This record gives sequence, structure tokens and C-alpha cells, in this order.
Amino acid sequence: MEATPDGGYIIVGDTYSNNGDVSGNHGLSDIWVVKIDEAGEIEWQRCYGGSASDNSKAIAVLNNSAGYVFTGNTESEDGDLIGTGAGTFPNDISGWTVRIDLNGNIIWQNFLHPSGGLFEETSVDVICIADTIYHHFDAVAGSPPETYTYDYNGITIGTSGAASGGPSGAVGGAICECPGGTTSVGYAGQESFVTATLFGGASGVNLSPNGRLLGCAGSVNGGSIAVGWSLRSDLLIIKSGSTANQQWRQEFGGSGWYDQGNSVIQDAVGRYVVAGKTNSTDGDVAGLHGTLSDAWLIAVDGLGQLIWQRCFGGLDDDEAARVLSTSDGYIMAGSTVSNDFDVSGNHGGSDVWIVRLQAGDVGVGEVVEPAFSVSPNPIHSACILKFDAGTKPRSITLRDAAGRAVSSITVTSDPFALDMSNYDAGLYMIQVDLMDGTKAIQRVVKN
Repeated sequence: MEATPDGGYIIVGDTYSNNGDVSGNHGLSDIWVVKIDEAGEIEWQRCYGGSASDNSKAIAVLNNSAGYVFTGNTESEDGDLIGTGAGTFPNDISGWTVRIDLNGNIIWQNFLHPSGGLFEETSVDVICIADTIYHHFDAVAGSPPETYTYDYNGITIGTSGAASGGPSGAVGGAICECPGGTTSVGYAGQESFVTATLFGGASGVNLSPNGRLLGCAGSVNGGSIAVGWSLRSDLLIIKSGSTANQQWRQEFGGSGWYDQGNSVIQDAVGRYVVAGKTNSTDGDVAGLHGTLSDAWLIAVDGLGQLIWQRCFGGLDDDEAARVLSTSDGYIMAGSTVSNDFDVSGNHGGSDVWIVRLQAGDVGVGEVVEPAFSVSPNPIHSACILKFDAGTKPRSITLRDAAGRAVSSITVTSDPFALDMSNYDAGLYMIQVDLMDGTKAIQRVVKN
């Protein structure tokens, strides 16, 4: 998903459907592009592909109302691919890049063909910088990921000035624009990598053990921010400098088996906001709706300290693939199999899920003056919370000095006894979530 100049959004995904909101499917899985307006209403949708499997990776908005470009992978040789040379090596996968106009009509398409039909060259990501399209892809087996650059007419410029490389046999995760250049991320076995390339030609590669990186974004502070998952099954964030040098690394999650970051942005006030998924109910995670995965948004500060986190979804599998800033909060794109709690209107199976969030929905800009008192403070083993008249508490989140959630408790009485006997000495924040959606916070000291 990307924002469009008219205030709407362009979304790319995959579909097996040919009913509901979907029409024009060519068979099996098609790449599905949907244009929505600012209110989330569909303006147009179109399926791209043929009778075999076609799968999307990313979409980018071209400058000067020149349309859009999306990339994915195809096994088809019919439908939209008739006469293109696709299917030269049957049963292999070709990377596919397509430029479309503002109404979804195909202008041109390019392919990465397997070498001799023995290997697959598959698309990973696509971005647009000025008047150049950067198509990041996994090359033939044993080679590092590479980046082709095209002009708006689909003519190949080359690979100069684009982040390529990484360890041999690496799998690409994403490419992003950074101050002065580009960065690509991915993984090779149990190692993650960050490759930075300045437009002047200088480059650097950095490897980090125990992780896989799937998404990245440029940082206004220089360098990049990358996200994925660690081998401990926690969401992984790595901040790198302009030459790919690692500046810090943080992991977030709980005891669940899959806490993962898929993409990241830096918002208007400098927070890094990550979209992903979780199935944890402890550690840094609170609010899971069932036993399967929820879409998970988290925000960290410039040093990687947790500011807020929020789970979205229902009782089935839900995941966030992308998050963007809006004038009053965020918009999240992902997928859902649920049809309860935060989700309504599921058409059956897995649906594309778009959620517009105001700042209050994720705990930003909603803190009110303390609506409760804490006694004693400092705390030896327990404290009593007394709520002001008219205050309706829902739950308590106890956070450590870094803002990490260490406990989430439902409020069952007023006054409420909070047991802190099992926590180490130090500074904590008691965050009370109120029924009206606001929060009240008090700082306490545990002796």
C-alpha cells in the first residue's frame, strides 16, 4: 500500500477470488491492485496475470501523475502475458514488473527470465526515486540479490546507484530510499544483512547474526531502519548508518512462536512504527484477541525504546503488512481471516484488510491528567490505586523505565491493589486504560 497524490491509496495483493469486491480473475492466484479514496471506498480494482499462479510483492507511485508500477512473480504465459515471452521455460517463475496508468491499464511490462530454465529470478520489491524505477530481485541460485533500474518507459538503465549485493545465496527482503542513496536488506541462512549504496557509488555491507530482515525505510537521521524477526521468534529492529554500520539492535515480543515485523516507517515526529504480527500474550505484547496471530503495530523512539504497541484482529489469523502516517494517525494494510472483535465484513477465507487509525487507537496523543492516586510511593511490595470520581478504568499496563510493558492487568475493583513484589527495584510507569479510550499515567518507584 502507498499513498496517492489525490489523498487516496493504492494497494497490491493476491487473490484467488472472482466475486465480492473482485472481478476479472484469470485463474488460480492473480495479482490484485485496488485504488481506494481517502474514505476507503473502492474507486477501481483489477486482476493481473494468467491461468497459472501470479503473486505480488510491492507497488510504487510514479511522480507527475505518471501512474504506478508493481512487481511480483508469475508462472503464467497467457492472459495479460500473451505475446510477452513469459513461459519460455515452463514451470519456472519469472520476476514481473508492470507499469500501469492512473486507471490500472497496462502501459508496459518487463520480465526476469530464469537462466536456461534451471534457476529462478524472482522479484522482491520496487520503489521509485525521482524519475527512476528500482526493481530489487533475487538473482540465480548462489548469487546475491540485485537491483535493476528502469526509466518510466521501461528501458533498463542498469544497476548503478542501487543497493545490491549481500552474501552469496542471500534472500532479498526489501529496498528503500535513504538520505544520499539506497539500502537493501535480507538474510542468508541465520544471518541478516544490510547493504547501503550511496548515489556516488560508495557502498557497505553489514551482517548481523540470528535474524532475518524483511522490510526497511530511510531515516531522517541518516542511514536506515530495518525490521524482520530474530531466531528467538521476536520482532527484530536494526538501525544502521549510511554505510550499513549497525548502530543499534532491538528485539520485541513475548513467548509466542511468531512475533515479526514486515515493514517500517518513520512518522512525522520521528518515531519508528512497525507493522507485523504476533501471537504472544506476554512480554512486550498485550491485547491478543485469540490464540492465533493478530496484526501488531509497535512504535519505538530513535534509540529503539518501546513507546507503544497495539494488537488488532479477531480470533483467527490476522497480519499487518504495511503502515503509513496520516494527518491524524495511521492507516494499516494487511490480511484477515477473522470476522469478529476488530474485524467485520469478511467475505470468506482471507481478505485484504485496511484499517484507518486515529492517534487514540494506538495510544498516541490520548494521555490525560492523572485520574488516580498511588499510595505508597515509593513502593515496597504493593500499592493501592484510587480512582477519581467518574473515572472508569478498564485495565492497567505496568511499564519499565524504557517503556516496555511488563504486565497487563484487568481492573476489578476501586480501590485496586497492585502487587509489585516480584519486580526489581527501579522506576516504573503505571498506565491506566480508561473506558473512554484515553489513558492516565503515573510514575512510581519500586524499592
